[in-house]
Amino acid sequence: MKRSVLLAVGSLLLVVAVYLLIFDQTADGTTPSTPNPVPVGASPNADGSRDDGDASATTPANSESSETSDRPIGSTQTTQQIPLDLPAQDSKEATADAIADWLISEGWLTSADDLDTLIGGGNVGSLEIERVQQSHEGIPVYQSNLVVLKQDGRIISIEGALAVDINLNLEPTISVEDALAAEQARQMDETLRLATEGPQLFIHQRSGVSHLVWRLERGVVGDLYDVLIDAHSGDRIREVKRGISG
Repeated sequence: MKRSVLLAVGSLLLVVAVYLLIFDQTADGTTPSTPNPVPVGASPNADGSRDDGDASATTPANSESSETSDRPIGSTQTTQQIPLDLPAQDSKEATADAIADWLISEGWLTSADDLDTLIGGGNVGSLEIERVQQSHEGIPVYQSNLVVLKQDGRIISIEGALAVDINLNLEPTISVEDALAAEQARQMDETLRLATEGPQLFIHQRSGVSHLVWRLERGVVGDLYDVLIDAHSGDRIREVKRGISG
């Protein structure tokens, strides 16, 4: 009788031990779990991005009004770095053309857009730096100053703000002289005048809104401002201290 009781107790303890072993395996996460699904055609990267052709998946914020924009807007307060892997060209002009062709093929720009070389650049270590400016139908984009990086015979990136989806009447409705007269009536500033250096007509895009603008200037040497006037409505779009992007 005593032996039977001991055997029964031993069997019960064995069952409890097996149950606890199974429970512990489940509770501590040692049993296999189902991984998070990856979209079809996508390969996850270490940084959480994916190689499925979705540019917006890895594009940082680039708009003043949006933190999820999937393409860079021509806001002069933010920039976008676009990785490239293109063969280096023999001249700055050829480099600008090669990058423009790539941006058009990828849908960033259209055939109406172009990149023009700017003075400046140089070398920092193994990096070669060039500067280009975007234009649309031959009209420069205001404050477009794109930086091109080259290394080891390759074009590796372009960084700056692109104006995209430009849809404007590119023929001014009012003359630059009329724009000046209207602004002089508003400001009563004796230093307000026609821009004396560089282009007067620009495309300005900010927060995704485009304007065709006349560039006037005011102030004195050391304290100069660009005054941008809508070339259709005559409204003042913005005023920018010379030498400051923003």
